[in-house]
Amino acid sequence: MWDPKLLLKREPLKLDLEKISSFLEGKVICITGAGGSIGSELAKQIATFKPSLLILIDHHEYALYQIEQHMEGIKIKTHLLDLCDGDELKKIFHLYRIDLLFHAAAFKHVPLVEKNKTAGVKNNIIATYELALLAREHKVRTFINISTDKALKPMSMMGMTKWFAEKIINSFAYDSQSVTRFSTVRFGNVLGSSGSVIPLFYDQLMNHKPLTITHPEAERYFMSIEEAVQLVLLSATLTFQGEIFALVMGEPFNIQKLALQMKELLAPHEKTDIIFTGLRPGEKLKEENLISDDFLSTDYPQIKKTYESPWDKSTLDLHVRELKKLLRDSLEGGELKAYLQELYQKDSPR
Repeated sequence: MWDPKLLLKREPLKLDLEKISSFLEGKVICITGAGGSIGSELAKQIATFKPSLLILIDHHEYALYQIEQHMEGIKIKTHLLDLCDGDELKKIFHLYRIDLLFHAAAFKHVPLVEKNKTAGVKNNIIATYELALLAREHKVRTFINISTDKALKPMSMMGMTKWFAEKIINSFAYDSQSVTRFSTVRFGNVLGSSGSVIPLFYDQLMNHKPLTITHPEAERYFMSIEEAVQLVLLSATLTFQGEIFALVMGEPFNIQKLALQMKELLAPHEKTDIIFTGLRPGEKLKEENLISDDFLSTDYPQIKKTYESPWDKSTLDLHVRELKKLLRDSLEGGELKAYLQELYQKDSPR
């Protein structure tokens, strides 16, 4: 089986094992979206650091079953639930005294969230807000929100919901009543994750199909799943309050060149056609660089951090109430996107 990391053009991130071990060992740790690409890798890596209990939450039955099979030698609890089910979520916090919460659950597929706007708002915004409320109420020590480069200058519905989720975490971080340390980690695209172009190209090459590419000039930043999780774990050890962490990811990949590179690795002697399908709803031609001039250095050269202005509690609560009202009244979700666009335009620096 080939390794997607062969496509990376830089040295991978290295773990500080001693620091991570002292941070995770003996802790009660909860992962939402534990059956997903990032959540499951988080669970596998965290398990090696001997937490006292690992709580795995997902709404996908088979995915949760699969990750459960990898957990040997540590105590785990699996909970099959939808984060939008507030009553069930509250039970988790009453059952366990959680030290660290890694919030990996989200709808991340840009075209699908564009077509299912209400689901995106419920899962990416409302569930994050309710989860943060519970974490604050139950004095969870550290809350790490996993975000995306799509939240930078967002154009898609997915990007705007993740931007709003970042604002939620940032606002909770600066709440004087909270003892929980809230921070966000931003990713680029993850090599080999579900819904990414790498498994698509792999399937097409293995089944002798044409390679389908949206646009000849489309570019994306990539990282491996292992790097993504190492970034989360290292960032958790650095968290004080309100940081947004990002990985220095090098140069972006041209998607057409990436596809041709995969062809050379996997099917060098076959003739393979390329079909350009056009950008899909919500997609950008080129993604934003995760690192800008206002980012600060950390203890690790490959990890940078920044801070952004929070909303105060009354402003955040007002926006959440308005979104809940629109969720009740909106059929197609167009009003939701218009509201989020208006908020972003008012909030973004000129």
